[in-house]
Amino acid sequence: MKKTALFLLFFILFSFLTYLLSVDDINKREIKISDFSYIEKAKIIQREGADIKWSANVKRIEFPGNEKTAKLDTVDATFPKDGYSLVSDKGEYDIVSGKILLHGNVKATGDKYTFYTDRLDWNIRENTMKTDSVVTISGKGMFIRGDTFKSHREGRLTLEGNVKAVIM
Repeated sequence: MKKTALFLLFFILFSFLTYLLSVDDINKREIKISDFSYIEKAKIIQREGADIKWSANVKRIEFPGNEKTAKLDTVDATFPKDGYSLVSDKGEYDIVSGKILLHGNVKATGDKYTFYTDRLDWNIRENTMKTDSVVTISGKGMFIRGDTFKSHREGRLTLEGNVKAVIM
């Protein structure tokens, strides 16, 4: 029951913030959040029809002052349709653009591989991810390293810059 109430509170706060940020510039109101507001143990769910596209458990979401970016602490996301999970120590969620920047021990784990980097830009609306940090991907009998990474909407992945692959 507490989780449902907490999620409902988060949803109402998020909806309110989204509404306030979408008002025309002439009518734009200033968001008045106390100097430091936060939600603990939240779950964010994005659906595609009746299916869950992804969900993320977040230890703490902070709304510092009048900023349009929420600070995320300990993010643990799952993508049931694609069969992988994504974790990081920290993150920042830009409420206006719908982009999430994950940083600190970013790790994606799938059935056949594990992906590591220090930071990852996740564009929720475009369903893409990218980083300019070093990336390593390891799996059964393989290790790949590159300086940058991009995932494309159709599922294609691109590693660039000093790419090294070892196949055992």
